[in-house]
Amino acid sequence: MRMSEIFPRTAFNIPSVLNYETEKLIFKSGLVRSGETLTFYPLGAKVIDKIKDAIINILETENYLKIYQEFPSIFDIKREINSNKVMPLKLYLFDNFSLYFYEITKENEKLKDIVLEILKRTIKEEIKDRLYLVEENNDEIIYAVTSEKTNYTFLHCPKCLKSYSINYVGYKEILNQKNFGKNENIEKVYTPGAKTISDLCSYLKVSPEKTIKTLIYKIYFDNKEEYIAALVKGSRNINEEKLKRVLGAKKIQLADEEEIKNFANTKIGYAGPIGLNMKIVADKDIMNMENAIIGANEEDFHFINVIPAKDFKIDIVCDIKENIEKDPCPNCFNPMEFIQGQKLGSLTYNKEEENVFINGQLDLSVLFYIINEVNKDSEGLIFDREFSPALCYIIPINVKNEKIFQAAEDLYDKLKKYEEVIIDDREESPGVKFKDADLLGIPYKIIIGNKFVKEGKIEVKERKTGRSFEVELRNFNIEFFNSL
Repeated sequence: MRMSEIFPRTAFNIPSVLNYETEKLIFKSGLVRSGETLTFYPLGAKVIDKIKDAIINILETENYLKIYQEFPSIFDIKREINSNKVMPLKLYLFDNFSLYFYEITKENEKLKDIVLEILKRTIKEEIKDRLYLVEENNDEIIYAVTSEKTNYTFLHCPKCLKSYSINYVGYKEILNQKNFGKNENIEKVYTPGAKTISDLCSYLKVSPEKTIKTLIYKIYFDNKEEYIAALVKGSRNINEEKLKRVLGAKKIQLADEEEIKNFANTKIGYAGPIGLNMKIVADKDIMNMENAIIGANEEDFHFINVIPAKDFKIDIVCDIKENIEKDPCPNCFNPMEFIQGQKLGSLTYNKEEENVFINGQLDLSVLFYIINEVNKDSEGLIFDREFSPALCYIIPINVKNEKIFQAAEDLYDKLKKYEEVIIDDREESPGVKFKDADLLGIPYKIIIGNKFVKEGKIEVKERKTGRSFEVELRNFNIEFFNSL
């Protein structure tokens, strides 16, 4: 490859929309550019191809078979299984910038370990401190990796080391309440204009922790619609994705003012669960409340001294609140923390009769980004030989010097028989050439200059370590790199 022909050119003017150091370096290098679409240009495409080759090597060592699908789907694969004799069935395919893999087995599933092996092989040793396996409710595991670029947030417990999606429903119980005790302390109080939790707390001089929000939702299922009331402490908000999962709904939306008036006979801000003729879903945190405050289904009035599950019926107790820092872990109940990063991929498990169906996906564009994030410095990218677009970058210091340039051309012709090689044949200054070589992250620079003219020696400089070697050009060959 000749630098004069490589497209697009390296660039050092950064668009203002790029905020992260790695994406700036990737843009400068010209390996990848994004606009209307994400484009991996020739050098970037070589990196992606090498990542694919490494993944294929791992998968095929584990007896995975390559397939093609117009649209990735495990369901079509399942239809073809008419005997357990084909088990375990292990398949993979690449589609756009994603790797998909399927494993159908009776026991001893290995796909989770194989994905970890792929990540260790590509991201190297850095992966152990960056990777989190995030649990979802639908028997799904998300592979998340911490990164300077953050577009995925999840919860992690430092104590038991488990991680959970922010939409993970950690608890659900269906109640069958029949008998209610008598609460003689409940009282209706006048709360003029207190339509919000803030107004209510200000008027009654109480903490939001003492109040209960009642929100009425319209719930859409495949073949029906219904209304429900969702309850959560006044200090918290409802996570609507959690609520949708609890109910198994296709879609949910807040009831409008007219709908609230039909069911609660009041305006927005005064609805409460007492007397509501609908299913009531309560966040589990309200179950231990005493002397709580709720809407009285009457404008300008609330009930105080309420005891949930004693003063009104609850159908489902669950986890439907938006999480905040230090919420208890669903596994060990110790405080959790928020972590931000990028989503690398996922595995989904589905057990049917005796077989386990596992389908997974890895995002190669995110994997490419993380590889470069952990292998860079202030000057540019730093590729290992395995994933670099070229093994070495030949720099003739002065292309107008016939002896130097011819030596560079001869070496280029010699090495390209074995490896991808770049020769910088441009009439640029040595500084520009060195800068581009470092920016592209090519493992070795080969510098041919005055030392060659005088002594027949070239300099080989290793990008990762900065080590430098002087070698006689006449004795130089591809085996030199294999000896390092």
